[in-house]
Amino acid sequence: MALVSNSSHGAGGGDGHGNDRVPTNRARRGERMSKATDNSKKAASKFTAEERRQMCTLAWIAGAAVSVTDQVGGIKAEAREVEALRRAVAKCFTVYQTKTNENLSAEEPSTFDFDKAESLLGHAAEQVLAMLEKKDTPQNVDIFKKGVLDVAFQVAAAYGAGFLGRGDAVSASESAMIDKVAQALKATHLVDAVKAEATVSKTK
Repeated sequence: MALVSNSSHGAGGGDGHGNDRVPTNRARRGERMSKATDNSKKAASKFTAEERRQMCTLAWIAGAAVSVTDQVGGIKAEAREVEALRRAVAKCFTVYQTKTNENLSAEEPSTFDFDKAESLLGHAAEQVLAMLEKKDTPQNVDIFKKGVLDVAFQVAAAYGAGFLGRGDAVSASESAMIDKVAQALKATHLVDAVKAEATVSKTK
């Protein structure tokens, strides 16, 4: 960090006897206070960095499990679903932050095997839910669950079922996987609400 000059011609406007150090010290104290305020805001979070990472990863697992369920449409469909997954995860945590004031990282995991998503779902959900139920309110837990379910729906609807994606927006196999996601999240009571609020329409 650059320090303010001790010269009498420095920005502090000193009197030539080194008194320009006074505003310098005040500025530095102000900077320390600012940093302390920022740190206190970070400390106010209910969750550790690792817990936030687990919450984010669970959303990716849920979307990826749906993405690999129905491979109709080939590379084009896969690319759309991956992009839909990125957008849906970002939206999930934007909504969550707005409603709970918790800032979660929605970055794509550095390493991620889509084909293993379904096998990872149960344990990941169990781990995150156990943590959430200890640390957050039932209302906020439902907001998180609803967001993750929405990720699954958004990915499923990114490319329609049937030949060239011209069938229903969500295929039967995708719908079945969404039900598995809901069961893993203990969120079957939220499925109808998420369906009603789904905003992504079938595209070609």
